[in-house]
Amino acid sequence: MIYRVLLYTSFVIMSIFYSSCKEFNINKEISFSNLLDTVLHQQKEILNQLDSTKLNMVIKVCEDRIELLETPGKNKLQEQWLMEEISTYMNIQALFKQMRKELHFLKLEFTYSSKQIQSLKQDLVHRHLSKEEFYSYFTQEHESLAELSKSTKNINKIYHKEITKLNALDLKLREVFTQIKSLNTKNTDELK
Repeated sequence: MIYRVLLYTSFVIMSIFYSSCKEFNINKEISFSNLLDTVLHQQKEILNQLDSTKLNMVIKVCEDRIELLETPGKNKLQEQWLMEEISTYMNIQALFKQMRKELHFLKLEFTYSSKQIQSLKQDLVHRHLSKEEFYSYFTQEHESLAELSKSTKNINKIYHKEITKLNALDLKLREVFTQIKSLNTKNTDELK
């Protein structure tokens, strides 16, 4: 009888120990998936700073500047002088249009990754995955998220670089129009 009690007690202790180890591993795996989720949200915040409304505003500014620079009534020298600025605005505009498309696809990829990570967590909670399957799945999601993060950082870097260029062009544009106005005033005074 004592042997049975000891056997039963050891069985209960081993079962509790096994389930607690299993729960510890699941908690560790869930914390890994939470880490992926945190990185995903940080990158998503960076993308949200570059929303399509801001990009549309910059594209509109470029369109307005191009239209302003292409107004009729300039002589050949002024047209040649402004050609570089027009070209630069066109390049910036094209880059921001491309960036807007990339931003749309990145947001779709982030949404998909978010769903995948939530699915991974649910599979862990309901114990649908073995440890090997989890780490394989986790590695795939980690690699995918690393590529998304790289793309997000790259698009953010390009955005800030082009905004700096655009702001520098605005200062240059003011100087150009001041010089054109000065030349026009000087030519008008000489004709009188």
